[in-house]
Amino acid sequence: MEIKDTHIDEIYFLDRVLEWFSMYPEEFKGGEIIARVGVTPTMCLSNIVEHYWPEFNNTHASHDIQLIFDKLHKDGYLDKYSHFVTGDPIYSINFNGKFFSRKEGGYAAKAKTEKRRKRIQNLKDWLLIAGSYLAGIGTVLLFAVELLKHFVWERH
Repeated sequence: MEIKDTHIDEIYFLDRVLEWFSMYPEEFKGGEIIARVGVTPTMCLSNIVEHYWPEFNNTHASHDIQLIFDKLHKDGYLDKYSHFVTGDPIYSINFNGKFFSRKEGGYAAKAKTEKRRKRIQNLKDWLLIAGSYLAGIGTVLLFAVELLKHFVWERH
C-alpha cells in the first residue's frame, strides 16, 4: 500500500499496530519482548517507528495512536488494564486480536470482504428487481392471452 504525503490510511495503521502486537518473539527486531506484556500507546508507536514502519514518523499517527488503541480495544482485539502504580492505561493483545491479524488478514481483508459482500448483495438486488419486472410483464402477457382466448378466439 502506498503512503501519500504525511497522511496514513487508518486501516493500514490499525493493521500495522495489530500486526506489531501479534508478532511472535522470534519476529521481533532488536530483541524486545514487550508484545506479551502491557504497553502504552507511546511505547508502541516509538517501537513501531524505530524498528518496523518508519513511515509512521512525522505523521498524524502520533496524534491518533490513543484513538487507534481505543478502537482496537473496543473491537475486542486488545485488552486494556490500568498500570498498578501509575494507573495509566496499558494494553495487550488477546486471542481474538492475534487470530484477526494473523488468520483473517486484519482490517484490510475485512474491508475487502465487506466490499465484495456489498457488490454481491447489489447484484442480487438488481436480479430480484429484474426478475420482478419480468414476472410483471409475464403476468400482463398471460392476462392479455387469457382475454384474447376468452373474447376473440372462442367466438370464432
